[in-house]
Amino acid sequence: GLGAGRLGTTGVLLLWSSSFAVALLFAARGPGGALAPSRRLALPPLATWLSTLSFGLYTTLVCALTALLPIFLVERLGAALPKASIVAALVSAAALPGCLAMMFVMRRGLPGPRRSLTIAAPASLASVVPALMISGGAGAGSLTLSGAAALLTVLFGGVVPPLVLARLPEVSGARSGDDPRLAVAQGLVTQFGAGGALIGPP
Repeated sequence: GLGAGRLGTTGVLLLWSSSFAVALLFAARGPGGALAPSRRLALPPLATWLSTLSFGLYTTLVCALTALLPIFLVERLGAALPKASIVAALVSAAALPGCLAMMFVMRRGLPGPRRSLTIAAPASLASVVPALMISGGAGAGSLTLSGAAALLTVLFGGVVPPLVLARLPEVSGARSGDDPRLAVAQGLVTQFGAGGALIGPP
C-alpha cells in the first residue's frame, strides 16, 4: 500500500508477476511424484454441503469487504491511498486472532456439532452487525469508524473457517484419509470458497 503511490499500477503488477515467477522456480525444484488414483466418486452427506456453503458465504463477505475497502475509503471518505491501504491491511490481518483462538480451543479436542454451532453462530452474527455499519450506517462517514467496523467484521468472522475446515473429515463421514467423500468435501470447500471470492466484490 505504501509503495503503490511510487510504483504505480504497472509497477505493482510487475512486482507480483516476478514474485510468482520466482515461486514457480522453487516449486519446480520441489519433490514430485504421481498421485494415487481415486477408487471412486462418493458424494458426502448434506451436512458437508451446508458446512462448505457456509464457508462460501463467509468468503463472499470477507473478500468483498477486504477487496473493496481501500476503494471505499478513498472514493467515499476521501482517505489518502497509503492510509486506506494500511487500514485494509490491518482489517485483513484481523482474521488471525480468531484463527488462533480456535486453534487453542481445538487443542483440547474437536468441538462436537452443538458446541461448534454455539461458537460459530454468535461469531457469524457478530460479524454481520459491523458490516452493515460500513455501507450505510454509523461507520459510513468516518475513516476510523469504517475501519473499526470492517476490522470487527473480519475479527469475529475469523472464528468460522478453522472450525469448518477442522470438522470437514467428520462432517463428510470419511473413515480414512483416502476416503473419496473427503476428497469431494475438500473440493466443495475450494469451489465454494473460490466462488465467494469471485462473486463477492461484484
